[in-house]
Amino acid sequence: MNGRERFLTALRGGQPDRVPMFETHFCLRFIRELLGSGINSPYHNVDDEAKMSRLTGLDMLWTAPVGFTSFASILQHGERYQ
Repeated sequence: MNGRERFLTALRGGQPDRVPMFETHFCLRFIRELLGSGINSPYHNVDDEAKMSRLTGLDMLWTAPVGFTSFASILQHGERYQ
């Protein structure tokens, strides 16, 4: 069973081959350790999250449409939302 099949089976009330695993957020230190030191902003993007999910073998990826610390937090820190 692949991750998609596993997750959808569980949502439909079926019995997957194992419990689907996912994470809602990876810390910056862990991302740097797996993807390299080129990531400097805590406002990492969905591409980084997708790479992390693949590298760690997770079944699902949850991501926020405007980043992981919210649009308001980005504005408070003086960064531009693009």
